[in-house]
Amino acid sequence: MDDILDRDSCKYLEKYAQWETIKDRDGVTISKYCLLPSQPPCTGDDLVVIKKLLDSPEARTEAINNLHIRKLIEEGLLDARHFLPARQVFVCKNYVYIVTDFIVGMSFSDYVKKYPDKDLTNLFKQIAISVKSLEDNRISHRDMHYDNILIVCGKNGCSPDFMIFDFGASYIDGITPFVVNHNINFIQHLGNIPGLDLFTLLTSTTQDLLRAVYQDENFLDNILPDMPFEEQVELIEPIFPKLAELIRKLIVPNSRLTELIEATSFNDAPQEIEMLKNYTAKKVLSKL
Repeated sequence: MDDILDRDSCKYLEKYAQWETIKDRDGVTISKYCLLPSQPPCTGDDLVVIKKLLDSPEARTEAINNLHIRKLIEEGLLDARHFLPARQVFVCKNYVYIVTDFIVGMSFSDYVKKYPDKDLTNLFKQIAISVKSLEDNRISHRDMHYDNILIVCGKNGCSPDFMIFDFGASYIDGITPFVVNHNINFIQHLGNIPGLDLFTLLTSTTQDLLRAVYQDENFLDNILPDMPFEEQVELIEPIFPKLAELIRKLIVPNSRLTELIEATSFNDAPQEIEMLKNYTAKKVLSKL
């Protein structure tokens, strides 16, 4: 990425931006963002989300990854309808700014909460097709949690579409020099692991739904982390039957799934890493 000092954009942001802070679960500031009408070098009168990161190797990696995804879209190798990379990035006054289109939608988890009886098979199949296009281009998203897929749907949840975003931790073209969030699950440090993305989407959605339903702190802090994944699915099934049905169709029962989800170092889960190959997009699509 060229070291671009975009003075016009910086002046615009200094004058109009009111930054909101994004923090992790421990209260540590990850980044800041604002929502503004797009301005040159962005064109049009639509809204954009501008993410502000302190200039660092991690921030530049996120910017480079976004530009790479956009390049593949322009070359016709990824479907523009289903990916939301940055439209522009620039460096100014010790910050990296990542400018993305503003799209109204909800997370995958929120869609399941809102429409628990809607069949998920076709939607998940389309997501898997998009993930396969990433795999075909030697890309692993590596952070495909429920809130990194934006679901856009019509009235009453009809005809849902989606966009995949947040490529900061992605493993692209065989190389990623940095990890954006050092607190993410250890698996994301290990490069292009086949099957990680769709597995992460299903398991993270399940755990988010459990956190939404069960507000008891003892359950969330002491019971859920060690609960076998099969039991987690049993808990959500009466409330979210279609997600449970999809998971049972795709996830291979194994007593060590929980260890895979909760592992904190490479040595904790060598066998489970091998298990992830069951969830490559190609294998998932064969079951849908």
